[in-house]
Amino acid sequence: MLAVDLDGTLLRSDRTPHPRSAQALVRASSAGLHVVLASGRNGPAIQAYSDQIGIRCPIVAANGAHVIDEDDFEVAHHSLGEPYWSPVADFAEKSGTHFHAYARDRLLFFADTRWSEIYLQRVRHLVPEYLDREQLRGIEVTKVMLVDEPNVLDQHQKELAARLRGTPVVLVRSEAEYLEFLSAKANKGEGLREIARRKGIERHEIAAIGDYSNDVPMLEYAGVSAAVSNASDDCKAVADRIVESNEEGGVASFVDSILSNRRQ
Repeated sequence: MLAVDLDGTLLRSDRTPHPRSAQALVRASSAGLHVVLASGRNGPAIQAYSDQIGIRCPIVAANGAHVIDEDDFEVAHHSLGEPYWSPVADFAEKSGTHFHAYARDRLLFFADTRWSEIYLQRVRHLVPEYLDREQLRGIEVTKVMLVDEPNVLDQHQKELAARLRGTPVVLVRSEAEYLEFLSAKANKGEGLREIARRKGIERHEIAAIGDYSNDVPMLEYAGVSAAVSNASDDCKAVADRIVESNEEGGVASFVDSILSNRRQ
């Protein structure tokens, strides 16, 4: 099994997959490897990339909060209860920070902001729904997010981590401008484990590659792991090897090494 992160790993800065990396994933799938795309994005956004590449594969979405197999069967959904996302919404309103939620395949906004426009340019494939706080209370929320300047989120993260200490909530930085709040049961490593268990695949048979802090649990779970050269320091620290950057098609180099080892 081969698990691949999207943004900053498979995707270049223009949010398109490097052609060499995309072709390598097709080769891996054709060779019998179970390719898994793992991302902070939701299912439809990830599926758009698997369709573009030309592979059908399981998905670890929302940083492990939503896991879907290649036949669109929901393997797991770890929701975030209203008592846990509500304090984040309160904080966002008081601090003037952009806040939005995901509910499985739905992107939910309270209002448009400067950051909502930037976020939508990045995710591209998604169209938000607009609702109010009361409407959100009646929805099973997958995760909520704050979006702002990295230095602003650094301070918010410290304060909110203290407020939420002792609750079943985990704070995750999936990009410098994103601070996510998920069920403590959710991470990419756990999502990968759930897929592997269904397929009868052992940890030593799993490879994974990523670039950021939210990829660390996935790299730690895999039998062999890699980080692209543009990865964060904590990601590089747990990886078994470092490959070229996302802009240079580092995923392809990792895939080629795996396929070469299988032939030996």
